[in-house]
Amino acid sequence: MRRRQVLMSGLALAGLAGLPWQGAAADDDLPPGLDPATGLFADDRRLGDPAAKVVLIEYASLSCPHCATFHAKILPRLQADWIDSGRLLYVYRHFPLNAPALRAALLAECLKGEAFFRFIEQLYREQPLWIETDEVKAALFVIAQQAGFDEARFEACANDQAMIDRIVGRLDYAIDAYGVKATPSVIVDGTPVARPLDYEALTRIIEAAQGA
Repeated sequence: MRRRQVLMSGLALAGLAGLPWQGAAADDDLPPGLDPATGLFADDRRLGDPAAKVVLIEYASLSCPHCATFHAKILPRLQADWIDSGRLLYVYRHFPLNAPALRAALLAECLKGEAFFRFIEQLYREQPLWIETDEVKAALFVIAQQAGFDEARFEACANDQAMIDRIVGRLDYAIDAYGVKATPSVIVDGTPVARPLDYEALTRIIEAAQGA
């Protein structure tokens, strides 16, 4: 069963998605908004110089503890060593593994620019507070309020069917294009990285790509 089918089944049980996924493209088609020349979506969340020679894509689930580790220990070093210098373009893509992760992703997608990244970093830092509870929605609302959400905005973002379609509709592309099966999955210039939490190994891959 495809990842999006599994996830949508979970969403129905969680009462998050009121409608079935209505993606128009067949599985073999490129998703809307993808530039086949660059492999990037027009709405990708990015850090760094768009003209950087090397592109690193992270597929992550906000409920994933290994992703939290990546954001606590690996991404800050990437930012200091590669992104801020303009040598690396970092792209964050959602790959929610469950309904709580998708709900959190929907909230993040309501924020623009640096506010998006500040929010997902907060979600990773405070992951146990909203994952290890039976009241995920209430816990996420507490965190969202710190980012400026009121109740009306929270509900609108958490139940945005168009955004649900967009996020869930790209899961199969991640699987087919890059073989994504788990999170975090890191792609450097189109090539999956075997050990994304090994910074030294990751650096060697980026260096090799820089010299290519």
